Amino acid sequence: MIPEPPPILPSEGPSPSGVPLSPALPIWRHGVAFVLLGCYPLLLSVISRVMDEAGLKPSQGATLLPAELADLWISAAENLFVFGVWFALAAGLGRIGLKQLQANRPPGPMSVVWGIGWSIGLRLGIAVLLFLVIGIVLLTHGIKDLNMDFVQNLRPKVENLVSPESLRNPWYLFTNVTLISFVLAGLREELWRAGMIAAGLNLLPVRWKGTKGQVVLVLISSIIFGLAHLPQGWGGVVMTGILGLGLGSILLIHRSLWVAVLAHGFFDASTFVVLWLLDHFDLLKDVLKG
Repeated sequence: MIPEPPPILPSEGPSPSGVPLSPALPIWRHGVAFVLLGCYPLLLSVISRVMDEAGLKPSQGATLLPAELADLWISAAENLFVFGVWFALAAGLGRIGLKQLQANRPPGPMSVVWGIGWSIGLRLGIAVLLFLVIGIVLLTHGIKDLNMDFVQNLRPKVENLVSPESLRNPWYLFTNVTLISFVLAGLREELWRAGMIAAGLNLLPVRWKGTKGQVVLVLISSIIFGLAHLPQGWGGVVMTGILGLGLGSILLIHRSLWVAVLAHGFFDASTFVVLWLLDHFDLLKDVLKG
């Protein structure tokens, strides 16, 4: 006699929108996993600031990324290790697997195509929003209020991220365009976002486990993602928050972690290339000064 399969518990199987849920666990485990993941980028930002003020970080001037190639590799390895341990702890507590992270299907050629396309779309979308804000100010207050200080406050302070002089080293530029863009930023940050959504989805009541709940979780993760970029100024917080909304939407639309990772990676890689080009043609100072 073939035994009957065990019944599916309320927190097992797909949600109403098709996103798999983690196996049934005590609610506190899902809650701890969600809190751990939510605190990670904010806590990391605070620790980085404290270490910088205490002189415990490699010499890197006023930028977040170390100016020396060797220090950049060491910093990337340290960040990936810390994230790996932290994420493994949260994922273990919440039983968040590859299916819940939308990572169970390997990426294909179309994932790369979509990643490139979405990275271009995200950049254009952010540019349109920036010009829209400037246009609203022009219409409501006039040209007098559109001073360069206002424009400078809107843009992300990329000069706080990386030293343009360091990008003149071809190996330093290559490391940023590959390892930093696609692994340290793309893979790490999209794993974090997918984990946040998966852990949060397990906390929601059944009627919120569909698209409505996912949109709320994307919004929450985007706010945290933006605040973690405060060293780039409030303009950076707003722009990266909007970028987070876009990347979270890509994850939900494609049901694929890898498309979001590639879109994020290509977006960051193109940023480093643009910075290098501006510096190479001696245009960066004019852009930063407005």
